[in-house]
Amino acid sequence: MPTIDRKARDVVAAEVRQFLNGRTTAFAFDAAIYNVESDDPTVHDIIYRMWYHYDDCKDHTVTLSKPEWNYFQRLLLILDSDRHIESKTTRNWCWSQLWAFIALLAFACLAYQLGLGQHLLAASILFGVVSMLIAYFRQRAHQPDNSLVALTPFATFAELRDTYRQVEGFRKQRFHRDFVAPQIRSHTMNQMMMIPTWIAWLMLAPLVLFAQSLPDRDSTTSVVANG
Repeated sequence: MPTIDRKARDVVAAEVRQFLNGRTTAFAFDAAIYNVESDDPTVHDIIYRMWYHYDDCKDHTVTLSKPEWNYFQRLLLILDSDRHIESKTTRNWCWSQLWAFIALLAFACLAYQLGLGQHLLAASILFGVVSMLIAYFRQRAHQPDNSLVALTPFATFAELRDTYRQVEGFRKQRFHRDFVAPQIRSHTMNQMMMIPTWIAWLMLAPLVLFAQSLPDRDSTTSVVANG
């Protein structure tokens, strides 16, 4: 079974609580948790999961929605326990992969007929739009189950309940809006920051279509006890 590094877990948990209480900022929090050395895979898993919920390019205090706050509380519960996160990956096929493959084949035929040249850039932009539409409809078709999101990374309520019972003295921190700073960036600013990604997507559409034609990798997690 995976190693349980109690010292590393306690250090990360303490840093998380400091951040949630507004006593440290994103830069200091990021530096503190990424300097933790451990052979415990759950420690590294949780550090990676938290990275998506703060900005490491602009310093700020905690900016979490209530669902994100509750998610951090579940991660703290795991850190305080002697359990670990177990992940399983499956590969799935869907119709969007067929459409991506057809679009990629069409681009290859067009390139063969027209030959190499700058005209392929215009073709790539056109097929890039097709690729974006495929990504949009794939995302809509794979909306996560809210009941599962509310438990993540636990697979069932029983796992969450058993872990909570194991950790004596654990208390969930209540969500206080006074602790949470306003949104770091506006929606418009976030959209503007995506412009370089969209440009690269359009110019490299064949590569994106190739990736979209491969089977999806779906990951599921559970929290299990050692032994």
